[in-house]
Amino acid sequence: MRIPSLVRTSMALALILPGVAAAEAINDGDPYPGWGFFESGQNFAAFDLGAGLSDVASDSVVGPDGSLYVVGTVQDANGIPRIGVAKFDSEGILDGSFSNDGMNVSLEANVHATSVALTSDNRLLVAGYKTVNGADDDFIVCRFSAISGTNLDFPAPLNTPCVKPVFLPGTRDIANDIAVQDDGKFVVGGTVDYANQQGRAGFARFLANGQPDLDFGNLQGSNMSVFRTANIFSRHSIDAIAIGGNGKIVGVGNTLTVGGTNTAALVVRLNADGTPEQLSQTVEYPFYRSPIANGDNGLRDVVLVDDPASADNNDFIVASGYTDVAGGNLGGLIVKVRSSGNVLANDFGLDSGSTILPISGVNISFDSIARQSGDGFIVGSTRPGTDALDIGVQRFTRFGTPDAQFGNGGGVFVDFGFPAQLDLLAAVHVSGDAIYVSGYSLRAGGNYDYTVAKLGLDRIFKDDFEVFD
Repeated sequence: MRIPSLVRTSMALALILPGVAAAEAINDGDPYPGWGFFESGQNFAAFDLGAGLSDVASDSVVGPDGSLYVVGTVQDANGIPRIGVAKFDSEGILDGSFSNDGMNVSLEANVHATSVALTSDNRLLVAGYKTVNGADDDFIVCRFSAISGTNLDFPAPLNTPCVKPVFLPGTRDIANDIAVQDDGKFVVGGTVDYANQQGRAGFARFLANGQPDLDFGNLQGSNMSVFRTANIFSRHSIDAIAIGGNGKIVGVGNTLTVGGTNTAALVVRLNADGTPEQLSQTVEYPFYRSPIANGDNGLRDVVLVDDPASADNNDFIVASGYTDVAGGNLGGLIVKVRSSGNVLANDFGLDSGSTILPISGVNISFDSIARQSGDGFIVGSTRPGTDALDIGVQRFTRFGTPDAQFGNGGGVFVDFGFPAQLDLLAAVHVSGDAIYVSGYSLRAGGNYDYTVAKLGLDRIFKDDFEVFD
């Protein structure tokens, strides 16, 4: 599907920002010069296949050459949801060698994308869920070529571009994240039995060729690990995963205790064979950071940081999310969990292992986090900005405190300037001297398009001097 160049040009006019010459120094958080349409630091992708014209981005990944891949759920001409993949080249332009116009959709129908990973052999693995019927959703992973964009079959005997676990014990099973091990095996994590509130933490591992890894997990004959400690917790939700250098798998999300009324932030960790590791009196580590009584807490994304002092080669866990604050609103949350996995690191943040960013009368959830090596962390959110909703990007120091040197007192807004004025976050990444932002924007009448931006970060001569480590 190709959009005529005249239409693309007219649509792109909405993205123009005040220009910055390529040779000109920029501040951290400023639009990256020379990238995107009209060198604005921004771009978009409009699949617009039909029906509600709803193209909703959910995740992205940066390639080693600076390409940006964005995945989400798009509607085909019959209104059926499919995975939509878009590729922007290192200059921020839709790559015409990728499925002819920079965009492609899954052959598999009735699928919703939640996350993406890029393998070392140029494969895109897109995780999500397939709706079998109105009461049955299954984990699914579909594969695309990162070069040509084609739906790419896993090798024989599978000969199919999408794979699912051997069996799922639940009915509403949502895979929310995917990560690739160094040996090419890939892990998906999410929630099993989601819709009927019987949620359990669920993980599945596949061999690099897509076949189920039957040596993984705690369900005999399957490639899955599914758990929730009975009589203590009534529901788990896993929203993000990460794999440590020692092969252990960390999952974060939220949980509800039996008889409880407010959710706790949740951390779980699996051994390399997929068996849950005991982090406290149970295999779960729940905690609360809300400053108000009966406030909800949850984690939305996670990165791992090496702890050289760990006897088990475990990593520090740095996660972002949300917590209830005064006034009935959500505040953005960033926390650091010690490598033991069962206690917050009290040398991090403004309050014994965490920092909460509240803004009066505004909901904030730090839904994506990226590590800026040696310097700190970048978090992304959707919140009221210059328009009704903009994408917010915030930087925290390595010690978990807001970095006032970034943007306007620690943060910037990314506004794509469409008339409907709704810009929503999918993910943030740090690569090289830039922050990559992906999301989706409402243009008009229910028509959402993928939107992307590149922001400057630690560019030489951006300020009086640079410190190199």
